[in-house]
Amino acid sequence: MLRRFVIGLSLLFLLTAINLAAVVNLAWDANPAGDGVTVYNLYRSNTPQTGYMLLGAFSTTTASDSVPDNGQIYYYVVTAVNSTAESLHSNEVSF
Repeated sequence: MLRRFVIGLSLLFLLTAINLAAVVNLAWDANPAGDGVTVYNLYRSNTPQTGYMLLGAFSTTTASDSVPDNGQIYYYVVTAVNSTAESLHSNEVSF
């Protein structure tokens, strides 16, 4: 499990992804309650480790992404957000 820190917000994520045809199902570990996380931001890119675009903010630790091109490899990261900060990116997964 990867642990990164941003002032006042820790990051405990293991991001996983399962590709079902043109839908990618993603799941990650929740942050400790003391971090005050309000949402998790999910990002996607078609280039590894750069160029992420925000897909949405989620209050749960799962999400699905209907990918625009099933033949393309997509790269995903997630961040935790509280009232004062957004964490560093989680580990990157691809499908």
